[in-house]
Amino acid sequence: MPEGKREEIVEMGFRYWRARGFPYYRLDADAMRKEFLFLLRYDTSKAFVGSEVRGSSTGLALANHFHPQMWRVPMPGVRSPVERFFDDEVLRKVIRKGLRFSPERYALNASNLRRILQTYSRTARVANFRVTAAKALYARYSGEGEHVLDFSAGYGGRLLACLTLPRVYSGIEPCRAQVKGLRRMLTQLLRLVVIPGRAFIEHACAEDFMPTLASGSYSLVFSSPPYFNNECYSAERTQSYLKFPTYERWIEGFLKPVLVEAQRILAPGGHCILNIANVKGFNIADCAYEIGRRHFVHVKTYKLWLSQRPYLRTSGWQMHRLEPIFVFRKLCLRRSKRRIVTRTKKAVPPKGSL
Repeated sequence: MPEGKREEIVEMGFRYWRARGFPYYRLDADAMRKEFLFLLRYDTSKAFVGSEVRGSSTGLALANHFHPQMWRVPMPGVRSPVERFFDDEVLRKVIRKGLRFSPERYALNASNLRRILQTYSRTARVANFRVTAAKALYARYSGEGEHVLDFSAGYGGRLLACLTLPRVYSGIEPCRAQVKGLRRMLTQLLRLVVIPGRAFIEHACAEDFMPTLASGSYSLVFSSPPYFNNECYSAERTQSYLKFPTYERWIEGFLKPVLVEAQRILAPGGHCILNIANVKGFNIADCAYEIGRRHFVHVKTYKLWLSQRPYLRTSGWQMHRLEPIFVFRKLCLRRSKRRIVTRTKKAVPPKGSL
């Protein structure tokens, strides 16, 4: 196409998206229903390949729909997709790229624009936990009717996964925007579909709230805590990176207390699953593993597959990067028989939760 004609189309696309605004996920009731039914039918055995957990993207659009704020969360050294979108020069470059590399019918639609914006040079956004991977882990490490706790509920990937199984999910989250999104998702889905699971969302700091929970009241603790100050979800003083502004204080004030409390509130034989990684010079995963080993028995370490952004891929074009998922178990030995005893006490949902 002649350059002049191509630039006319670029300007048309630019004016359209400037008028419409950022291409957030926008699912109607029918799309939400279909996505949840896809999750219900998902075969969790497909997620495990040896020691790897390879969840698909199914369910991410549904979870992300309720958290538009995730597109503007600041991260060190990079820009957010929302910042890039509102830069006129960058938006025109993104549109040109879409027209150059994508089929005509998809070139400038919302999905393609989101994809290019989040992979633009030195741009990054926070990611939701893969819903299908979470469902596979819930199915393997908890049973029907059991109570599970997520002490960093985040953007709802694990909540959504748990709702597809007959479990009782309790989520703790300090960020108001995340809590609002989690409760909106739960309310909407209750209106649209029959949900096998139940859920309660508590707006609180995990390190403060977990000590109020009954000992031995959960069968599974499964979470992915914040990576210190690598992702600043909000500026609220309840955020752990603000409450504990140095890495050493964060470990002592947040990470260690929640893992110690996880051991206390788990029933004998219950599991604690932790997805966390080392980032930017902070050996968070190594530290979490050592704390976990002091209070649990280490059962297994999985490798979680995550999509690799094109500009971060290695010279060999590695399509995925891996993060560890540590699986610990709380043991109880009877002196007489020296065997593991598993008991699950009924958890009492926190007052005032949805």
